[in-house]
Amino acid sequence: MEKKIDEILGIVKSLESKVSDLWKFNNMDSYHEFPPLLQSQSPIRLTTLGESILQTYQGAAHIDAVKENLISEIHKRDFKSPLDIQDFSEKIIISKFNSDEFVAIKNYIYNNPYHENQAVTIKTMSLVMGIYLRDKYFERHPEKLKID
Repeated sequence: MEKKIDEILGIVKSLESKVSDLWKFNNMDSYHEFPPLLQSQSPIRLTTLGESILQTYQGAAHIDAVKENLISEIHKRDFKSPLDIQDFSEKIIISKFNSDEFVAIKNYIYNNPYHENQAVTIKTMSLVMGIYLRDKYFERHPEKLKID
């Protein structure tokens, strides 16, 4: 019984950490903080610089490798608008940044904190990777662009 309680406590602490991370990032308006990375279109798009960061820091390659799992996580939810899908795409990336699968990207950020005079952080990467994931999701589910 004591072993089960310890397991549950570990799970709760892990969830608490993830919720805290999501709360911190959710209370920051990423889209307005990184104007050199985004272009104002309908919807927003990555600029050439945003695309370059996405490729150079292996963000696109990482999403392509785990795309099926990420898209299935988005698809499980009932979103009211494409903007909700866009926001959730970034949140998925944020929630996974502490996992082992992101160590290589984090190490690259640490060793290369600037790209073409733009600071690159975990937040930068979650933004550009989130937009890329959103686009991959809409390629697969174009009907979701017309949520009423």
